[in-house]
Amino acid sequence: MTITIQDVKYSYPSHPERLVLDIPSWSISEEKKTFLYGPSGCGKSTLLSALSGLIKTTGNLMVFGQSLSDMSSEQRDIFRAKNIGFVFQQFNLISYLNAIDNIKLASGFGPNHRNETIEREIKILLDELNISEDEWSEPARNLSIGQQQRIAIARALINKPQLLIADEPTSSLDQVNRDIFMALLMSLVDQHKITLLLVSHDMSLAAHFNNIVSLDKINFAGKHS
Repeated sequence: MTITIQDVKYSYPSHPERLVLDIPSWSISEEKKTFLYGPSGCGKSTLLSALSGLIKTTGNLMVFGQSLSDMSSEQRDIFRAKNIGFVFQQFNLISYLNAIDNIKLASGFGPNHRNETIEREIKILLDELNISEDEWSEPARNLSIGQQQRIAIARALINKPQLLIADEPTSSLDQVNRDIFMALLMSLVDQHKITLLLVSHDMSLAAHFNNIVSLDKINFAGKHS
């Protein structure tokens, strides 16, 4: 299994009496494409933070057979850099850096940071994502929203993650760019044999997935009061 959850609970330190996550059991198989949906405030972002090791939960949270619950903060950071790619809702690109430098910056946190090969691997990814060569040296702020999103995918994939997490990745895109993005994402996930977990409120994206999950069905936080 890529992800296995048993009796995972989390409360914000400022409100320890109020559970945000209360998930008795949930799992995702390797190379599965999972679409996770739910309304605002249901704990989606908190769950993603837990799965990527940004916060520590109680219970047993296993990713690729390793318990994030038993790791220190530093160990979780190393594990995330080696195994998990993240596509953010707001891209989080450095606006004044070009595509290559944005991706190269991310590669420095992972195991794949060999200077002699990394730039070639970045260019291969940019080619696969249909970013033309004359755009590679443009500052990110000069590129279209669709181009920035594709650079964000390349950045998430450069360390060859086994798990790719995408948090509302199409919320800034129009329908045409959304469809282009999803086609590219699915193609790359299949090509690189990656497990995909995508979170969105946009139910039109569900057609791309073979595993559709409502967080409200697995997260029991607030249902016992």
